[in-house]
Amino acid sequence: NIAKENLKEMILRDRNHPCIFMWGVRINESLDDHDFYKEMNEIAHKLDRSRPTGGVRYLRDSEKLEDVFTYNDFIYNLEGKIQLPNHKKYMVTEYMGHMYPTKSYDNLNRLITHARLHTLIQDKQYGIPNMAGASGWCAFDYNTTSAFGSGDNICYHGVCDIFRLPKFAAHFYRSQADPHLYGPYVFIASYLIPSFEEENGDKLLVFSNCEEVELYINDKFVKRQMPNRVDFPSLPHPPFEFSMKECGINYMEVRVNNASITAIGLIDGKEVARHTLRPYGKPHKLILSCDDNEIMADGADCTRVVISVVDENGSILPYANIPVSFEIEGEGKLIGENPLTLEAGRGAVYVKSTRKPGEIILKAKSHYVAEESNVSIKTKSIGY
Repeated sequence: NIAKENLKEMILRDRNHPCIFMWGVRINESLDDHDFYKEMNEIAHKLDRSRPTGGVRYLRDSEKLEDVFTYNDFIYNLEGKIQLPNHKKYMVTEYMGHMYPTKSYDNLNRLITHARLHTLIQDKQYGIPNMAGASGWCAFDYNTTSAFGSGDNICYHGVCDIFRLPKFAAHFYRSQADPHLYGPYVFIASYLIPSFEEENGDKLLVFSNCEEVELYINDKFVKRQMPNRVDFPSLPHPPFEFSMKECGINYMEVRVNNASITAIGLIDGKEVARHTLRPYGKPHKLILSCDDNEIMADGADCTRVVISVVDENGSILPYANIPVSFEIEGEGKLIGENPLTLEAGRGAVYVKSTRKPGEIILKAKSHYVAEESNVSIKTKSIGY
């Protein structure tokens, strides 16, 4: 009865949101229960006749009572594959996740492999005509109990970390957006580190929604490439791959001469986006950026503040897991760890308003950089 009431409350609360395309009417990965799930399906149809129903399951031979057979498919994920649908109306509701947990500060090869597996699986689902889609597990790393995760009460299943900052895999999903609606995008999925040759391998992976990508070493043109539609024939925007050997790139020359690598995205033959990798220097300063420059002075409104440690070139240092301490002044409160140890050179805290309008100043410092950094946030009266 609790599940039935929860379903009713969810649909009545959310049915006017246009982003919802299906109702889940099964308890997550539960066994079949014909009478119970028949009634759950009927409740959803009665309250909303405009949307189909589905239900998250992990059993392929589960009874289909819903409009769409929805299935958590993990079996062949490490091969970059999903199974063929066993029903005409079919959707994959989870893949990857615990099959290849990846931390934002893992080694370069793991970050690339994680992103490539997501790319391969999405390519497979796009190529199946009666597949409604595939939803990866999951967007963000999350806290968990001691029985799960990596032993630190965190599941590293996301394409972004627990602060909602992107890993390489998140840049793949960003690259699938229509460039005319959401802007052109290009991202080199690698780091210029001393072990670049060993960890990156021969293929330089570039995610982009552009028509072509040009590769440069420093300012010297190397090659113009089309998307890799051989290995990724079904994606709206397949990734680009450059063979370092075929391009005649000498790893040692890049390393010794501190060379930069730049990818330039082209549409209609014109540059529309670029991303540059540079060798990393020492920690130089902290950069603080907030999601909102102004929040409401209601005692509850919050904004996220992202902290990054960068070198003299402004490059975020992916292996600088340094401690940062904070001080807050004005009409605000700090929510988060203090001090905070950055992960992959980044981290985040939240700043909450008080009930008094004014200004909040968050200051950050670390023994690894010379100067203190700060960010200012205004708090606005709620008007009553």
